[in-house]
Amino acid sequence: MDETSKKALELHKKYQGKIAVYCKMPVNPPDDLTLAYTPGVAAACREVLKDPLTAYDYTSKGNMVAGIIIMVATNILTWQDILSDTGAWDAMIWMGGVVALASLLNNSGFIAWFAQSITSQLTGISWQIAFVLLLLVYLYSHYAFASLSAHVTAMYAAFLAVMIAAGTPAYLAAFGLAACSTLFAALTNYASGPAPLFFGAGYISQKNWLAIGFICSLINFIIWIGLGSFYWKIIGLW
Repeated sequence: MDETSKKALELHKKYQGKIAVYCKMPVNPPDDLTLAYTPGVAAACREVLKDPLTAYDYTSKGNMVAGIIIMVATNILTWQDILSDTGAWDAMIWMGGVVALASLLNNSGFIAWFAQSITSQLTGISWQIAFVLLLLVYLYSHYAFASLSAHVTAMYAAFLAVMIAAGTPAYLAAFGLAACSTLFAALTNYASGPAPLFFGAGYISQKNWLAIGFICSLINFIIWIGLGSFYWKIIGLW
């Protein structure tokens, strides 16, 4: 082994890789978190939604594009390298297509109609049964979404209002919907932002992902909503 290779191995062993993810700004005081994350990031999202070109101003998109151009220009990457990365292209097609579909369903009024149609069938049912049924509908309706934020924004408030109107304790309804809002993140291979990236790596088929996601959702629902509801009662949340 030549001397350069030995030094390279020592360097890699010392740092255990060369890439790290870190914040560009301090995030210690609460005010920093408010500006950089919640709710501050919503301001940037709204601007990008109004004008997609502002993504170059408010996100790292410009740096990423510039980095790709530099790597191709200096032959670090070739176009063949980029075209042959089928996993990345799969992720882009999945995310782009299904996110667009979810947005169209929401903009067309389908989601609002769907929520109203389901809740109108629950008249006269006890609040306990209505609570469970609405949570199941809320959870599995995520098959039509490719974004947690879009799903929660479109349906959380409507389902919460119906649950409370049916007699469900407010805190129980809020916590139940909040729990389901995290449980459906792995339901499908397009359920959340990271999902298409993992799916695109090619380690698991779509059929297996959907099967495992459904089984895990049932187990999680029993734990979080079944056992969780009793625990929330014990500690006095409802």
